[in-house]
Amino acid sequence: MKGLLCLKSPLKKLKIPFFYAPSLTLLQRYGLRFVLFKQTPFVNHEIGGLDLLFGSPWEYDRALNYLKRDGFVVYLSEKNEPYKTMVVKYDKTNDFLLVLHLQRKVAWCGLEALSAKEVLAHAKTYKGYSGLLLPCYEDILLIHAGHILFENYTIQPYEHHIFNKLKKRKLDQVYIQRQLEAYGWNTSFEKFMHLATQEHAVPFSLPVSLVAMNTLRKMLLCNPFIHFFLLAKQSIQYVTKRISLKKRGLLIVFEGVNGSGKSTLTQAVFEKYQALEGKLTLPHHTYYFGWKPFFPLTKFISWVLSSLRKDQGIQGIYQEALEEEAHQTVPHFSLKNELMFSYLFFDYLLRYYFHIYPWLRKRSLVVCDRSFYHLYGQYPYTPSSAVMKHLVKLFPRPDSLFLLDVDLKTLAKRRKTIPPQQLKNQLIRYRYLIRLVGALPLKNAKRIDTIVRRVVVHTWRKRFEHLQY
Repeated sequence: MKGLLCLKSPLKKLKIPFFYAPSLTLLQRYGLRFVLFKQTPFVNHEIGGLDLLFGSPWEYDRALNYLKRDGFVVYLSEKNEPYKTMVVKYDKTNDFLLVLHLQRKVAWCGLEALSAKEVLAHAKTYKGYSGLLLPCYEDILLIHAGHILFENYTIQPYEHHIFNKLKKRKLDQVYIQRQLEAYGWNTSFEKFMHLATQEHAVPFSLPVSLVAMNTLRKMLLCNPFIHFFLLAKQSIQYVTKRISLKKRGLLIVFEGVNGSGKSTLTQAVFEKYQALEGKLTLPHHTYYFGWKPFFPLTKFISWVLSSLRKDQGIQGIYQEALEEEAHQTVPHFSLKNELMFSYLFFDYLLRYYFHIYPWLRKRSLVVCDRSFYHLYGQYPYTPSSAVMKHLVKLFPRPDSLFLLDVDLKTLAKRRKTIPPQQLKNQLIRYRYLIRLVGALPLKNAKRIDTIVRRVVVHTWRKRFEHLQY
């Protein structure tokens, strides 16, 4: 702990959250040398993830294995971008998502731009902290210029500040030229620096001609076969990822008795994941998956029933079922209910494939307030139903199905219009979902943030395993 506290001050100055200290200390403990790739001793900005550069593939692989052992999950592998791996871990103690970018070469979009060994060899310790290595001034210049030229194409205010700071320093031009000539971007670098050090409004986007010529020249002059192979591979992957039918998102569903807090928790979990994953720009959605006619025939039937009855169509059938339960006249067999459950299964299935599945294909986190399983808990007839126990098993299973298990006393306070015995019967039916479809019971807690954290602890790993590429 003492060693971690020593890092608090330097990490703060480098604008690295202190929550990263245990991971950095872990790698140092195993004797691994790495450079804090994007940090500088004079200008930094809030990070979305921490970039670590290793001097050899061997150290890079060891670091990846140690981090996995420590609970990190691979989010983006080298299939996504050559020479880089992104790993993530939810720190439940601090309620923070750790994001590390491990690199074995100094490259952007597969285009190698500098020697990683040279960057490590010239790295300087930050303010005497032996474990914290920053690139030398020359490499800081080259790294930030390369990042803009090969990947970002825009000069941000903090980068403009870096270039102006370095312009005033006496740099080793021989070393800079050696690196540039070895990797074939010296001409582009000179044009870029002429633009970068001029006074203009920032952020400033590079001219398309400079970006295009720089990339083309780089691909043709240095290892053209490797670069074109990587370009073709990434282009194919770009297309296949977008036409793939595989679900890369995560579906979380909350079920429970009326008044158990499904809607409140759905919104709270949605907002928590938005905050945690904000730095990764991943999509998120909430969805109310209760009864709502979707298929045109269903809408027509509902309209006809509403016209014939004053009790709102299918909703009226539900009210009738509750009355049967209140008078203890629930039938042992009802063809009407069996047909209704079968038809509603079809309607809910269409809603799933038209509304939810497209989001899951596009990597979205979808948090649902109830699902088809809701019918099992709501209708008194379901324990006697011949089809319902099979239908709930056939319905597409969410990645995480939570049952909000609230005590009867609390439910009675929240739902005063429903008799306690009916609430008790609902609770029994909902609890049967634990055995029937593997719903996870989620005990009620006074603080909603406590429940939200439990949900995130249970789901974050699945989230990134699904996203993994």
